[in-house]
Amino acid sequence: MLFRLAIFCFSIQLAATCCLAQDTLAIPFASQSINIDGQPDDWDGDPLFFSVKNPRTADSNRVALRLAWDELFLFGLAEISDKQLVKLRSGTNNPTLNLGDAVEIYLDPLADSREHMDVNDYQFIMDVGGDYAIFKGDKNLIREEYQTPKDTGLATVAFDFKTKLQGSLNDESDVDGGWTLEFALPWAALGVHAQRGTAFRLDFCLNDMDAQVKLENFDENDVIEPFSYASWQGDTTFGFPPRWRVCRLTGEPDTLTKAWRFSGKKGFVLLGVAVLLGLFVALRQYLLIRRLRNMPRQAEVAQTPAGNWAAEPETERPHLPNAELFDRLRAIVLERMHDDLRPEDLASAANVSLRQLQRTFREELDTSPHHFIIMLKMEQAAAMLREGKSNVSEVAWALGFTDPAYFSKVFKKYFGSSPKEFQTS
Repeated sequence: MLFRLAIFCFSIQLAATCCLAQDTLAIPFASQSINIDGQPDDWDGDPLFFSVKNPRTADSNRVALRLAWDELFLFGLAEISDKQLVKLRSGTNNPTLNLGDAVEIYLDPLADSREHMDVNDYQFIMDVGGDYAIFKGDKNLIREEYQTPKDTGLATVAFDFKTKLQGSLNDESDVDGGWTLEFALPWAALGVHAQRGTAFRLDFCLNDMDAQVKLENFDENDVIEPFSYASWQGDTTFGFPPRWRVCRLTGEPDTLTKAWRFSGKKGFVLLGVAVLLGLFVALRQYLLIRRLRNMPRQAEVAQTPAGNWAAEPETERPHLPNAELFDRLRAIVLERMHDDLRPEDLASAANVSLRQLQRTFREELDTSPHHFIIMLKMEQAAAMLREGKSNVSEVAWALGFTDPAYFSKVFKKYFGSSPKEFQTS
């Protein structure tokens, strides 16, 4: 008998657990950035549908609700069909904003409430006209055993929401299409560190007023004929945490999204700058290697007129139309060995265009201004290495090379041996 009773109790507990697990709503991670503008264009996935029917009229409003999250916000988008858009109350934190077309959101952020709201619980009212009210659990009302121990003015939560209307407010002569509400509630203000697996309780309710009525002498126990309300679970009793739905955050950001959240826009700008800088360095290295591929060897230079200007000054120069110009440019290169000289610098010193100088070098010396500079620097490097007073890096820096490794490659291409091999030979 006891065994059967134990099995029966276990079965009930298992069934209750399964029902609870099935009733848990999975809220997905926002796959893209959500802009709070009252538009559904940055949302994906299937919505959750529920209806609110006024038992005294033939109207039934349908709600298509989507929820999502990221590390900073709980997002929501509610698309509401409504033939009459009505707003009867105005003002921020007006506790009677619910007496009109409005949405109520109840939150138990820590999922720790029992029968009644506690000081960690919130109620948000956002109405069709863009006004809102925030209620928070009140410990004084809890002590006095109120059924819904909450009050306004206890919490300041900076949140964002936007409404968009398909119709006109308070115009009973037309038929409206409905309205859209989009919101973002900040986790930090709710005391939640949002991450995958975080659980909380949520109730989402719709209030619908289908006619303009006078509410000056309204008593909360009065029945307002054109007013109806219900939660997404069909409940018409609000404010009791056990009736709120358990929600759990699912999914997580990808690596790129994590980086964006961690570093922000400035971080990605810096990353972009770093990438561009890396591409610039890679391109520069490619161009240097390409130049190196065309670099002549010393033995080849010796067979051309350029070899006479690469050698020491006492070497007899050939009689060329621009021999004096080559002498002057040679002296400039030797004087500015430590600079990163460019062909443009020689053209400026010769007071001619770069294209004209290149043509003159090609026709008379069978080389280019760039190779002219390099071969003079290589001859100077060989002389410094023979003296043995400087190591390879010091020689490279003295000759205007910022990268000793590149200097070694140029030297080896010109002489056929590395600087160290040349120095020890």
